[in-house]
Amino acid sequence: MKTKQVLLTVLFMMFFLPLWGQEQHEYDFVVDGWGYSKGYQYNFDGPPTYNGDTTQLTLEGSNKTFQGVFTIPESIAGYPVTQIGGGCGGSCQLSGLVIPNSITYWLFEVFSSCPNLTSVVLGDNITRLEECFQACPNLHSITFGENFNLAFSSFTDSYSGSSQNFNAATDITWNAINGKVEEKYFPNLQTLTLGQKVQVLPNDFMQATQITSLAIPASVKTIGEGAFVGSNKLESITVASGNTKFDSRNNCNALISTSTNELLLGCVNTVIPSTVVAIGDKAFWKNPLTEVTLPESVTKIGNYAFADCRNLKQVQLNEGLTSIGFRAFYYCDKIEEIVLPQSVSEYSGHGFYGCTSLKRIYVCNPRPVPIYDDMFLGVDMDTCVLYVPKGSLATYWAATGWNEFKNIVEFDPAGGENPEPLKGDVNGDGKVNVSDVTALINIILGVHE
Repeated sequence: MKTKQVLLTVLFMMFFLPLWGQEQHEYDFVVDGWGYSKGYQYNFDGPPTYNGDTTQLTLEGSNKTFQGVFTIPESIAGYPVTQIGGGCGGSCQLSGLVIPNSITYWLFEVFSSCPNLTSVVLGDNITRLEECFQACPNLHSITFGENFNLAFSSFTDSYSGSSQNFNAATDITWNAINGKVEEKYFPNLQTLTLGQKVQVLPNDFMQATQITSLAIPASVKTIGEGAFVGSNKLESITVASGNTKFDSRNNCNALISTSTNELLLGCVNTVIPSTVVAIGDKAFWKNPLTEVTLPESVTKIGNYAFADCRNLKQVQLNEGLTSIGFRAFYYCDKIEEIVLPQSVSEYSGHGFYGCTSLKRIYVCNPRPVPIYDDMFLGVDMDTCVLYVPKGSLATYWAATGWNEFKNIVEFDPAGGENPEPLKGDVNGDGKVNVSDVTALINIILGVHE
């Protein structure tokens, strides 16, 4: 039974699939070796059909020997060219493709396996691409039209369903007012040009790219979560002065929501303005910055805000900060010291997960704020010293999560920004005497007073 099914599949591919990709009939026009036909309608889920409409032309077939830039004509002998047949242009030798605005039919399985193709310009009326421009390893430049809506399984480096990244693109011009690419990763992208009519940048729009500068035009009204997350080569971020939704105030090199004063995206050169009240989710994710200072205005650090900042060494949190989000400093593994302000009243899980270099943690709140057991997962709690306000040692020893630290020492928060306790003052009473020996023995024996 299984052998019969395989045989039927092979026969189907041999005799029917070629008809879907390239119709076998005499073309009405042949220009530069490319065939154009009247009245053929290409369908997503079946072979082309003849609909009798002889007023429009469809580009069909493939000119395997064509070289150079192929600019599809808008019309031939007065007939508009309005669609491109499924499978058209496959395995061609062309180096560039320009699709005119006359093409209105969405494209399906076109111009794939073209090894010399370096640039594609999509007309303003191409709304959708499905499985197009696959396995074109030299396609570096892509220009999207204004009405583009969705690319699905297109611009991929192979036909494999598990391989959805197109690795060649270095230059993208995005004119789509509202559109997206399902394969969201363009890891080699160096230049992104946003058209002056673009209104929406969707979630995970161009994340993890190599772009160094980002210019948001005045037309942009919506920017989705993580639109540029992981684009860690960014050096400058600017927003056009006419934009009413977003700004980069005071040349701060950041993307800020004007109405909420939330910093949505930062870069290595960001200087956080004193008017910012929140650091957004993933705002600095995987950023190469080495230090960060929060102004007094900031009350919230979002989820993953500084996650995977593997070069981050110095962090200065402000008094007035109330919330540190989920995995906010996830795997910031070069931070050695952190001062947690008294104002913080909420710690989400995994806040300092993977901060393996932490040696000193100063908590300024005399009353332990509840934390999850995984708050400091990965921190060496045998060697990292937890400093707590004078008089609060017993409460921290009894507090879940905080009591995982083997070394909890009292200090005076008013003694300075990074106060050091008196050497040998184990019990934190400001003196070094026999009582410290007793306290040390109790710590070794695991007796918590």
